[in-house]
Amino acid sequence: MIRALLHADGPAPRHPLLRALALVAGGLVFVFAAMLGAMVFLAILGLTAVAGVILALRTWWLRRRLRAAYRRGDAEWLNVGRVIEGEFRTLDPDGRRRG
Repeated sequence: MIRALLHADGPAPRHPLLRALALVAGGLVFVFAAMLGAMVFLAILGLTAVAGVILALRTWWLRRRLRAAYRRGDAEWLNVGRVIEGEFRTLDPDGRRRG
């Protein structure tokens, strides 16, 4: 690791002060990377939590609205178990109206 920080293609430094400096620099880089990763993780975790709360509140609100409409008998817009009335015409394969 020390070789990678100071001399990528040569031998590691022999001077103890340079070795200590490389060790401290490597430790600081590691700590900075770990803290940055933790911050990104916490930001994503926070956004996920906020999205989950918003989704839960929206679901709760819609279910409450549906229950109230059902109790009032005003659930016409649900079209549950209803027949749709309409007219139709039967056409021959050549496009002419039949009957």
